[in-house]
Amino acid sequence: MKIKNKYLRYFLGYLLSLVLKIILYEKFIINKFRKENSLLCVYFHNPSPKEFERFVKWITYKKIGFVSESEVISFLETHQKPVGSVWLTLDDGWASNLDLVRIIEKYNVPITLFLSTSAVKTGFFWSPIYVSENDSLKEFHTFNYKEKIDIISTIESKFSNIGRTALSVHEIIEMAKNDKISFGLHTHHHLATKYLSQEELYIELELNFKYVSSILNKTISGFAYPHGIFSGNEKEVLEKFNIKYAVTGKKGRIYTKSDPYYISRYGYTSYSFLENISRIFGCW
Repeated sequence: MKIKNKYLRYFLGYLLSLVLKIILYEKFIINKFRKENSLLCVYFHNPSPKEFERFVKWITYKKIGFVSESEVISFLETHQKPVGSVWLTLDDGWASNLDLVRIIEKYNVPITLFLSTSAVKTGFFWSPIYVSENDSLKEFHTFNYKEKIDIISTIESKFSNIGRTALSVHEIIEMAKNDKISFGLHTHHHLATKYLSQEELYIELELNFKYVSSILNKTISGFAYPHGIFSGNEKEVLEKFNIKYAVTGKKGRIYTKSDPYYISRYGYTSYSFLENISRIFGCW
C-alpha cells in the first residue's frame, strides 16, 4: 500500500525506525546482562496475576532464567553465578499473593515472600489507611516508637471489621508447602528501620521472627526493609537473628562485592509493562 501523505509517511518511517532501535537495543542490553557476573532482584507487592504472569512469561521467553533465595546467598558467598539471573520477591504478605501460586507452579519459578506479621494477625495493613487520612507517612516517621505503636493500635481497633487484605496463617502454611516459595522477615509493624533505634529494631524483629517461626518449620535467612529505606546500622541486630541478607528499595543489581545486608532491587510498579521492563533492565 502506497502512502500518499508524505508527512504521514515520514512519521510512520520514524516510528518504525524507533521501534527497530528499541528492539535492537533491548537485545543488546539483555545479552550484556546475561554475560555479566550479576543478578537482578525484582520486587512486587500485590500484583495482579495477569501482570505477574506477563513478566514471568517474558523472562522465560528471553531465556534469562530465575534464581532462588538459596542461590542468591550462594552467589554472594562463593561469587559463582548460577544458571539463572532474576530473583523475584514479594513484600508484605498481601492476600492476593495467594493467586500467584498457580503461576509459580506453572513456570516453576522460585520466589521469596517477606512477611509483615502484625497484618497477618489483624488481617489488614495499617499504612494505606494512615496515608489515606494523612496524605503520606512523612509525619509518621518523625514520631517516637511508642507514638507509632499507639497510632497503629488505634487504626487496628477502629478498622477491625474492614475485611482481610493480608494473608492468613492458614494461607501462609499452604503456600509454604511449595518448595519454590521461601519466606523472610519484614518487621512486625512494617516500620521503616531508618527511624528506629537498635533496641526498637530488635523488638520489631523479635516479634516478627517469633511469629513467622511459630507458623513455619523453615529456616528464615532474609529480611526486606519496609518502605525500602534504611539507616545503614541494621546489620548488627539482623545478625542476632541469623539473618544472612537484607534487601532494600535502592535501585541496582547484585554483584559479588555487594553488601549482603543492603542488596539493591528494582520495584515493579503500576507503570506500563514496557516501561517496567525498560527501567528494570536499564534501557533508560
